[in-house]
Amino acid sequence: MKRKLIALLMSVITMISICTSAVPAFANTAKNTYKKGASYFTKEWEYTITYQLNDKNKTNIGKLVFGYDTDWYNEDYAWSMGTECNTKAAIRRMNVDTHFYYGSEKAKNKYSKYEVRHNGDYVFYAIVWSCTYGDTTSSSSPSSVKG
Repeated sequence: MKRKLIALLMSVITMISICTSAVPAFANTAKNTYKKGASYFTKEWEYTITYQLNDKNKTNIGKLVFGYDTDWYNEDYAWSMGTECNTKAAIRRMNVDTHFYYGSEKAKNKYSKYEVRHNGDYVFYAIVWSCTYGDTTSSSSPSSVKG
């Protein structure tokens, strides 16, 4: 009986070890912004948020380009680029999606892109870095990177 109990416990410990080691270790630092209200989605717009470390050098760590486009069909888009590590762009259409959807992970200085058909009037746009950052600051401005 004791041997069966020990074997069972070892099996459980092994399964827990396998399951926890399979969890991806991304999403160390994430920043998001949103637009809410039907008035934001009546014509095309785009913004770029530039992120810096809150250190004495204000080290640039990346940017998030996001917007609403009507060229082919109404779409929300997010493009992220990191300068020090990999990133993924993400979008969640609130009241429509149950979670964020992510673009593929891209190496530093390359854009990760996620574009989705627009639905609703409350959309979150995000950048997710593969490394951990402490205190950051950001600045936002209208842009035309995609355009």
